[in-house]
Amino acid sequence: HGDTIVWSASDLTGAAACEYEFLRGLDRKLGRAQPIQVEADPLQDEIAKIGLAHEAAVVEQFRETLDVVEMPKADSPAAADLTSMAAATRATLDQAPDVVVQAGFFDGEFLGYADFLRRTEAGWVVADTPIARHAKTSALLQIAAYADQLESAGLPVAPTAELILGTGEVQSFPLVDLLPVFRERRDRLRFLIAEHTASAAASAWDTDGIRACGS
Repeated sequence: HGDTIVWSASDLTGAAACEYEFLRGLDRKLGRAQPIQVEADPLQDEIAKIGLAHEAAVVEQFRETLDVVEMPKADSPAAADLTSMAAATRATLDQAPDVVVQAGFFDGEFLGYADFLRRTEAGWVVADTPIARHAKTSALLQIAAYADQLESAGLPVAPTAELILGTGEVQSFPLVDLLPVFRERRDRLRFLIAEHTASAAASAWDTDGIRACGS
């Protein structure tokens, strides 16, 4: 959006795994590198279907006993539509339903959709539904990102966030442990974006100070 790079929780986790790969993707967005034609991957398509089915099953479980509101995605990636989407999410949260599905956040820089926000006496619990059998760092960074958005908006946030794993097991994680790591990674991502966009050069492999894949 103009001079602002809008990033998501997936961008954050991608950069945490490989800063070079993230910057190459940014180069393609900035027109500094040729787009990559990605062939269809039946395995990834099937994994995505399983993930959606897992999330849908959790939604139906919530609907059995709770007041559930499912939010629509933004009409387009234009700033005005993203801002409108975020405002709609805030209005829904102010109405205090039991569960909000796909709550959308946009603060001009960060864009993302939380799988679930569940209202409790302690505040909103952020929950994600990875199909993995064990908690992964990427999923923990994502739930921390949405908890940070809630805090920034001045909304009450529960002290823990949750992962509803593909096995059906629910694991809770203290935000006091997750948020400092998320904010450190966010600051690093902001630095990478600022440094890269300040230069006209494309990213290069083995650049000093840039973590390469596998390192």
